[in-house]
Amino acid sequence: MELNWQQHNYTVNTSEMFIDNLIIIKKKSLLIIKELELNDIKTALNEWLDLYIDDFESNLVFKLYTYKTDGYIIQADKRLNNDDFFYLVNFLYHCYSFRNKIIEIEGFIIGEKDNILENKKLLVSALPDDLEYVSVVTNENVNYKVDHDGKIIPFNNKKQYYYPDNLILDYPEILKASDYFQQKQKKVEKKATIRCAIFFLIASLFFLLCMHIRTYDVYTFEMLVFSLGIGIGLWFWQDYKMLRINKLYLISLIISFLFFGFSFFLEKNNTTHIIRAAMILPMTLLLFQKFLRKAFLVLISREPKVAKRGEIGIFLFSDYVYTFILLIVPIVLSFYITSLIK
Repeated sequence: MELNWQQHNYTVNTSEMFIDNLIIIKKKSLLIIKELELNDIKTALNEWLDLYIDDFESNLVFKLYTYKTDGYIIQADKRLNNDDFFYLVNFLYHCYSFRNKIIEIEGFIIGEKDNILENKKLLVSALPDDLEYVSVVTNENVNYKVDHDGKIIPFNNKKQYYYPDNLILDYPEILKASDYFQQKQKKVEKKATIRCAIFFLIASLFFLLCMHIRTYDVYTFEMLVFSLGIGIGLWFWQDYKMLRINKLYLISLIISFLFFGFSFFLEKNNTTHIIRAAMILPMTLLLFQKFLRKAFLVLISREPKVAKRGEIGIFLFSDYVYTFILLIVPIVLSFYITSLIK
């Protein structure tokens, strides 16, 4: 997905950007990039947004300036926190290092609160042989390494802090992440709708097969219905993007209630409670997911994600906790509700 960069004609004097006024510096988070073509930088930033836009605020703005004769400056949005800024530096460097290009990328930002980097001027750079950590040097020339989750460890490095002086930046090109976000949301919704339709068509055909088998083999029918309930539940658990779309969530909830209602027509035997628990699972998972997602948004201030193998994105510890809770609690609730049904 490619966005058009907008050209704006005005001059910004940033010579005061790295003086002791920390508020001004924090508003001007900069990346200086050398030995890379302009189109390569735009492509890399587009790739980064395409992969990670769900993890950030959708209205971020990035400004791209020409710097001297051999480089460019990206002024990142002030709302991009330290961890995301570090990750952007790392992504831009390694994105093109893998393509046999030797480039220079350095970032300048102010440390956030609640850690040892608080209110310190920081020089950030990628490490050639380390995909997890970035090098961070404070204005006191203390060196650290910081990983994607914000873990900070001392780093035996002699790199010295500096800041660019007397920057005169003209004619920025601007990328608004909101435009990118809207395009991607339409694309995600379209894919999720198709995915949902295909899945429910297959599930419906499978259920009709179960009903046919019921006429002559009750045991096989029960096992197939049990498998269908588990399958639908796991689908809802892993397809978190689909459940963010209100109309698809509502359709899924209606179908899960119908599936649950059908469980009352099962013949009572020794395995009925286990099969019924599987048929209740999709409903309990959806209802609990709604509650857990709202709690996550309030506590973490971003959308939760299910951390699963093969998924591309930034997964924090909170995502793994969310994934585990969303899997275990609905299963327990399903058996508990089943025990209450006579």
